[in-house]
Amino acid sequence: MLNYVLPAAAFALVTAQAAFACEDRVTIDPMQARELLSTIANDGADPLDQFFAFDTLMCADQTGIRDLALRTGAASSNATIQGQVLMRSLFEMETIAVKLLPAEGLSTEHYKAIEQNPQLNFAVRYRDLAAGCLSFGSDRGCDRNSNLSVTGTKAILHIDHNDDIIGSFSVVDGGLMGDVRVDALNGLVFPAQIELF
Repeated sequence: MLNYVLPAAAFALVTAQAAFACEDRVTIDPMQARELLSTIANDGADPLDQFFAFDTLMCADQTGIRDLALRTGAASSNATIQGQVLMRSLFEMETIAVKLLPAEGLSTEHYKAIEQNPQLNFAVRYRDLAAGCLSFGSDRGCDRNSNLSVTGTKAILHIDHNDDIIGSFSVVDGGLMGDVRVDALNGLVFPAQIELF
């Protein structure tokens, strides 16, 4: 397993940057939660109703309700909800774990690399929600050379140091699937996954 902790002056996790639209967490009663979850799950519901149902549940002070909202939203066909699930899941993570996956047609070299390094871990040092950026290098802003940038239902991993890592991911079945090129592993390209839950 390769762990990447990139150089910076100090390690400070800026959780305030991860705050979303909730000014305060609120207690949501079980009946209301059930109705809101049903709205998110209903593919025939108005997309705006689905968005506000999701947003309301994500402001719950009950972690279980927020988790149910994320999981229900991940199964939604509404791309806006899927994008929100992606952003909220990633922006709450302290470490982004990229799993290298075996697949048909990969070389013996790929399989050896996966066996030795099945997962790449990146410690999140700064979050810029407005820019859709998780920084792995700087703890004071979004490091252009070491980040995961999120737009809609897609994410791009970019590490530009001595051993470059470039990855491109899209939401598939409630997770991020894509591929990643790892220069430290002979520049091989691997199918890869970032789990959101």
